[in-house]
Amino acid sequence: EMAGIYMGPLDANSAQLPPVFWLIFVGTALAILLPFFMAVAFAPALVLINNVPVAQALRMSFAGCLRNLLPMLLYGLALLALFVVGAIPLMLGWLVLFPVFFLSSYTAYRDIFYPAPV
Repeated sequence: EMAGIYMGPLDANSAQLPPVFWLIFVGTALAILLPFFMAVAFAPALVLINNVPVAQALRMSFAGCLRNLLPMLLYGLALLALFVVGAIPLMLGWLVLFPVFFLSSYTAYRDIFYPAPV
């Protein structure tokens, strides 16, 4: 009641932000976070397996994701769908999905950074 005295009555419509704000917010967040996720995707494997320095591993991971942008996009969308389906049965599907995710990430790392011999 004290807030109502100082600020006046609250209106539900005035408390919401316009949809354009949310579009700008989500677009800005994606523009900032997507390069970060691309840089971090394969960097741990590059550091641990190949003994690459951290800064160079981040650059190599970003370049590897950038060269394979469409496959990585499809991989991300497929994982998103699988995570949603895995969450339906009380998240028990994630018990199967997490090992599959880590194995597929390692397979993607091997395909990108160790090209097949011709």
